[in-house]
Amino acid sequence: MTTVAISPWQTLRGLMRREVVLVCLVIFGADLVSGILSPTFSLYAQGLGASLAFVGALSSIVGLTQLVTSMPIGILSDRYGRKVVLVSGMLLFALATFSFAFAPDALLLMPGRILWGLAS
Repeated sequence: MTTVAISPWQTLRGLMRREVVLVCLVIFGADLVSGILSPTFSLYAQGLGASLAFVGALSSIVGLTQLVTSMPIGILSDRYGRKVVLVSGMLLFALATFSFAFAPDALLLMPGRILWGLAS
């Protein structure tokens, strides 16, 4: 039996398919925005008049939303394809971020945080 040696360049070319690079760039963008927004969000919420307890609720609602929706979103991903779910998540992520910018008071940050958890 003969074996065919695969060069490292062929392996790298297989890993660097356009779709893989695109997904990595999208996830990098989402992580970048999240990394910028997360540390300053509590200060922003307090600036809108949120109490310390409400800031805690705003922070925990993201994790709770992820906990409740991760399995149904995984099922949707299997049914409709990962690309559809990823694009929908990025659109929800953008909508959540824009909702923070236009929230006139701290209470209206809650729907954006729920969208953020759903998008994550």
